[in-house]
Amino acid sequence: MAMKIGRPVFRALGEHPAGGEADWVASDCQLGGRHIEQGLRENGKTAAQLAHPLTLLRLAYGL
Repeated sequence: MAMKIGRPVFRALGEHPAGGEADWVASDCQLGGRHIEQGLRENGKTAAQLAHPLTLLRLAYGL
């Protein structure tokens, strides 16, 4: 069911100018992030690294 609900997200990522090849997937919900990661893989896209949004902020600011 969750994968069905997530299809519009996977489709939008595939239509992104970068071609759906994201470096990172960020979600405040771990399960939601895993579903996005799985949906990308099932659609033949490179699996991106999964992280919480605050982790990405920490990395961006070198903290």
